[in-house]
Amino acid sequence: MKKPIIAITTSTHSPQSGMNRAQISQAYIDSIQNAGGIPLLIAASMLPEDSLAIADRVDGLLLTGGGDIAPERFNGIACPEISSVDHPRDAIELALAKKFHEIDKPILGICRGLQVINIALGGTLFTDILAQFETTIQHQNPGPNNPATRREIVHSVHLVEGTLLSKIYGLDETGVNSFHHQAIQQLANGLIETSHAPDGILEAVEDPSKKFFVGVQWHPEWLGYQAQSRALFAAFVGAC
Repeated sequence: MKKPIIAITTSTHSPQSGMNRAQISQAYIDSIQNAGGIPLLIAASMLPEDSLAIADRVDGLLLTGGGDIAPERFNGIACPEISSVDHPRDAIELALAKKFHEIDKPILGICRGLQVINIALGGTLFTDILAQFETTIQHQNPGPNNPATRREIVHSVHLVEGTLLSKIYGLDETGVNSFHHQAIQQLANGLIETSHAPDGILEAVEDPSKKFFVGVQWHPEWLGYQAQSRALFAAFVGAC
């Protein structure tokens, strides 16, 4: 059996030197390879119409984490907490999410990727959780650039019984890491909630009408020590 080819979205990094770079955490690549897939990196600066040609040539799409999605993409309120907006990346990922949904090819969205999935299908986001939602949970764990922090369990999430995600995890509840200040506000039509935090913030969604159309708000690529996180990537690559 041939290994499936998984397109992985990247971000654009603009250092002070002025030499822009397409970049991605090695953890995403390792997670796909360890699950039996072949990673194929997609530049965030690619033309949206060119990126769509990829859909017919790969077996699945991994929408990765990263900077904030521009509020105008979902009629969100402006706030000073918005950072690292990458307009070309927004355009590419939203176009890809719509295309993969249309042709029913597997998608796994992680953190920002979950939010892209929701916006692509017509949903909205809280532009900033603390400004728009009352909670005592630390969703934006400080020190996200510290590898040890990225592996740290911050809060629990409840998994909705009978959903694909709950079947993959085989649990009613699990502990997750957390590095986000935006979150789903209005869920897009066709998506169902598959997980939420104790404060009610949606933490995972899926489209049950599709082969594999799943998004999670946490970062399972940094939780490879959990059997359930490895099972998620295995299920995704298996669907691809």
